[in-house]
Amino acid sequence: MSKINLVIFNKDLRIADNPALFFASQSPFMPIFIEPNNIGAASKAWLYLAITDLNKKLNGNLKIYSGNCEDILAYIHNSCTINEIFINKSYDRQDELIKDFCHTNNILLNQYNSNYLTDPSEILSNNSSSFKLFAPFFKKISKLELKIDLCQQFIKNNLVSINDSLGHDKIRKCSMDWVHKASLWNPTELQAHKRLLNFISTKFNSYDMERDYPSLESTSKLSPYLHFGQINPNQILHHLPHLNSSFFKELIWREFGNYVLYHNPQIVSENLKATFNAFEWENNEIYIKAWMEGKTGFPIVDAGMRELQTGFMHNRVRMITASFLTKNLLTHWKIGERWFWENLFDADLGNNSLNWQWVAGTGIDTMPQFRVFNPLLQAQKFDPECTYIKRYVTELVDVPISNIHNPYTIKNILYQSPIVNHLATKQVYLNKYSQIRKNN
Repeated sequence: MSKINLVIFNKDLRIADNPALFFASQSPFMPIFIEPNNIGAASKAWLYLAITDLNKKLNGNLKIYSGNCEDILAYIHNSCTINEIFINKSYDRQDELIKDFCHTNNILLNQYNSNYLTDPSEILSNNSSSFKLFAPFFKKISKLELKIDLCQQFIKNNLVSINDSLGHDKIRKCSMDWVHKASLWNPTELQAHKRLLNFISTKFNSYDMERDYPSLESTSKLSPYLHFGQINPNQILHHLPHLNSSFFKELIWREFGNYVLYHNPQIVSENLKATFNAFEWENNEIYIKAWMEGKTGFPIVDAGMRELQTGFMHNRVRMITASFLTKNLLTHWKIGERWFWENLFDADLGNNSLNWQWVAGTGIDTMPQFRVFNPLLQAQKFDPECTYIKRYVTELVDVPISNIHNPYTIKNILYQSPIVNHLATKQVYLNKYSQIRKNN
C-alpha cells in the first residue's frame, strides 16, 4: 500500500470545523481513535455513542484501537507506511506520545489548536510566568482577538481503511445502563449544534440572571458535547450575539481548567496549596456513602447527588455538594472528584480537578478556604419553591416548603434526618484550618 495520512481523533469527535481532518483529507487518509485508559463509566457510555455517530459520518472507516499509543502507531506504520500525522491538540499525554513517535520515525506531525480558544503555552503574565488566578487570566483573554473563522468540510472520497486484527469499530465494555442514560441526550454532532442554536435563541439573553437556579433549565447543557469535541468553542463563539456575558466567562473558565492542568499537572492528585497537606480529613465512610447516594438529610445536597445519577448535575449544585462533602463531612476532595469523574458525562480532567480544589480551598483562588456554602441558605436562595428538590427527592413532594428549607423539622419516615449539624461541622473545619495555618 502507498503512503497515507493518518488523522488521530481524541477530543474532537466531529467533522465540522476540524482542521486536522480537513487537511489530512487532501490526500488518501485513514482516521483512527485510541481508547483512553482512564475514563469514568458515564463518560465511556457517551464516548460509545459519540464514536458511533462519528463513524457513520466517516462511512464506517474509523478504526478504534486499545492499548499503548506508540505500539499502535508502530503497528499501523508497519502495515501501510504513514506519510504525515494530523491531530487537533488536546494538551494531554497522548499528544506527547504522538510527538515522540513522529520524531523517532521522521514523520511530519501537523498540529492544530481547534479544541480550545487558546494555547495554554502561549498565555503568560507580564513576567512570563503562568497565571495563578482566574481574574487576570480572563482579563488577558478578553484582550485577545479570538479566532472565529470556521474550517471547511473534509474530502470524503480520500478515505481509506486497512484490514487488521488489532483495530475494531466500537468502544468496548460499556455499561448498558449508562448507554441508555446517555442516549437520552442524543450524543451526536448534529444535536450539539441544535442545542447551541436553541440556547442562543431562547436562553442566552436570560442566562446571566437565571443560570444559578437549577429548576429553570436555563443553561446550555453543552458541556458533554464540548468535552468530547462534538462541538468546539470556536463554533460557539461564532454564534454568540456578544461576548459581554456570563456564558462567555464560563467558556473561558473551561479554558482556564485546561490551562491550569497544562502548567500544573500535579493538580489531579496533589493539593496546589501545600498547607493543606497537613489537614486531617476524617473520610467517614458512612457519611461518604450517604453523600454518594443522596441521603444526607440536606435536601439540596441530596437532590444534586440524585441528579448526578443521570450523568449530569447543575453547576450551582455541584458547588453546594462539593462544599458539603469537604467542609461539612470533612472528606478529602479527591474522593468527591473521583465520584464525579465516574458519574458525569462531561467529566474533564482539568476542570474536575480545578473545581474540586477550588471548592475545597486547596487549589487556586485567594481566600476559598473560608468559603463554606450553607446548603440551607443556598436552597432558599436558588430553589425557593423547592421545585428542583422535589424533582429528585420524591419523598419530599408532599412536604411543606418551609419544612424542606429547615430539614431538622421534617417528620417523614421515608427521608433521612440530617446526618450532621451544618454550623457545628463548619466550625470544626475552620478550627482545623486555623490549626494548620498556625503550624505553618
